[in-house]
Amino acid sequence: MKVRGQHFRTIWLKLEDPSVVQLIDQRFLPHQFVIEEVRTLEQMATAIRDMHVRGAGLIGVSA
Repeated sequence: MKVRGQHFRTIWLKLEDPSVVQLIDQRFLPHQFVIEEVRTLEQMATAIRDMHVRGAGLIGVSA
């Protein structure tokens, strides 16, 4: 995804702290571009359950 000329993947590890997963919160698209930081298994489970991530590929990578 390209936002203001910068390319973003839908999910990636935070460069400064690779224990943190960053993802594009897809609930807000296309009106807002929100990056969510996930630090725990429980947060990732919530992100999947509450549709912060969508699509089989992204859900599979998130899980």
